[in-house]
Amino acid sequence: MRGLAENLQQENVYVVGAATFLVFQRLERAMKESKLLVVGGEDGLNAHWDGLHKYLPDDFLEDVRARGLAPAMLADPPRKQIQRDNVPEWKEMGQIRDAADLILAVRRVRNNLVHGGKYMPKSAREEPAGKVEQRDRALLLETLTVLDFALDRWPELGAAFDSV
Repeated sequence: MRGLAENLQQENVYVVGAATFLVFQRLERAMKESKLLVVGGEDGLNAHWDGLHKYLPDDFLEDVRARGLAPAMLADPPRKQIQRDNVPEWKEMGQIRDAADLILAVRRVRNNLVHGGKYMPKSAREEPAGKVEQRDRALLLETLTVLDFALDRWPELGAAFDSV
């Protein structure tokens, strides 16, 4: 593995978040430039997150579990940020049952990070700030680890990632 999360173990959630953002940016660029995972046409081009799991081995989730790569994510999957009566809330998501669910959880971490769902003020959260920060940090680090493992398990995407 590339060690995407390795040097971040002692960093605070903000440093981990910034590093995670940069990895997502690089990965999506690799997905587009390699033409491995893209959707769109003349009106736009997007990384095809929904297709990523199809290129991973059937035992990908079992390997992630066996190696202990994402214990927090598997025990309590990332929530989806929704709006109810103009108030942001967190919707509980179902358990991760297969590689498609795991990649969806990684994508949800991405969406929460990129679209401002992480680091919300304490007043907008249901849990104490320290607990939220610890969870956010764990999910970010585990996301990096899962992506790192996916890049190893799908060598073509790994090579594209390494080249950008």
